[in-house]
Amino acid sequence: MADGLGKTQLIGAQELQATMREFTAEMQNKVTRSSLRKAAKVLSAQIETNLAALDDPTTTERIFANVNIRWGSKRFRSQGFPNFRIGILGGAVSREANETNPGGDTFYWRFLEFGTEKVGGKYPITNAVEATEAQALALFREDLRKSTQAAAKRIAKNRASRSGAQQTRRDLFGLGD
Repeated sequence: MADGLGKTQLIGAQELQATMREFTAEMQNKVTRSSLRKAAKVLSAQIETNLAALDDPTTTERIFANVNIRWGSKRFRSQGFPNFRIGILGGAVSREANETNPGGDTFYWRFLEFGTEKVGGKYPITNAVEATEAQALALFREDLRKSTQAAAKRIAKNRASRSGAQQTRRDLFGLGD
């Protein structure tokens, strides 16, 4: 069911790509990363809401408190694809290490998501992604558009101020044209 979940391509962004080509790699990454984080926060909030609805109030553990967003640095360094990973803390290490998580030792989140041999999964994370994917993409697209426009204005302003400064130096030192 989760095969290919979260793998989406942004189609129809030729104008945006043309603007981004004018930027340095550092500026492209900064603008893209900021927009991706905002979109990831939308998904994360929905995941927290879905998990809070399934949470057992009689226990001290809170799965929704262990939802986190992390920058996918390995994939970015190796392949150049900016990405954020949204996940649940805990489960892959010892119980003692998991107890320090904000929501406690919530190793059982996998049972809620994927089910077990005898109990079917409730898919709170998959459902959250499916419910908010369009909203997150729209937010990403709009924020990326605004960010690239603002960055393009900054670049144009810097170019204009640099060319003006060069002209002033020419006038001061009598270098002429």
